[in-house]
Amino acid sequence: MLDGRGESARIVVAIEPAQPGQLVALTAALHGLTERETDVLARVLAGETRTEIARGLFISPYTVQDHLKSIYAKTGMNSRQELVARLFFTHCLPRVGTEIGPDGWFVEKPAPTSVPVGAHRKR
Repeated sequence: MLDGRGESARIVVAIEPAQPGQLVALTAALHGLTERETDVLARVLAGETRTEIARGLFISPYTVQDHLKSIYAKTGMNSRQELVARLFFTHCLPRVGTEIGPDGWFVEKPAPTSVPVGAHRKR
């Protein structure tokens, strides 16, 4: 890749597990959800009722229900419970037993380092 002056630019790519706030955006992008459907999904995952979602987004509960139907169709889910459970079992349950950090998310365990056989012995 070249920058504006014809010199090589360096690019760094870091790969790490998604954080809670990123899960909604990643799930929405994966399934092609609209911006409003993404807003509704975030509130569903926060445990809000249809009425609370409507009030918070300044739309009617019927519009919320329409967005939910669209989300279910796009994600292949049939209910709010199934949607929440899928995200929980995919992203949270595998980390149960892991420490919780100050940000409220799971602390990643450092990768085990290999120690050469016999390295622990003094000679």
